[in-house]
Amino acid sequence: MPTLIKQVRVFDGVEVLDADCVLLQGDRIVMVGRDLSAPIGSAVVDGGGGMLLPGFIDAHVHTPDDGTLDDAVSALRQALSLDPWTGWIGDLGLR
Repeated sequence: MPTLIKQVRVFDGVEVLDADCVLLQGDRIVMVGRDLSAPIGSAVVDGGGGMLLPGFIDAHVHTPDDGTLDDAVSALRQALSLDPWTGWIGDLGLR
């Protein structure tokens, strides 16, 4: 039975995709897109606006604690580019 996960942000390990739905068939992702329709007989899961990390990607970031301030700012900028919805970092003026 297919499963459609709706209302999610999809992070592919490099960037947040312009998509809000993921269609699964068994243990495979068969389609990623916006406003996908569920095939007849599908289970539909409301992702509630959460972040979906296909393949259980480790998407956390560590800032260098033994580097320079520039290293730390660079790491935070990279995290922002991968996870743009973290407004509290953007509010620090690091974009």
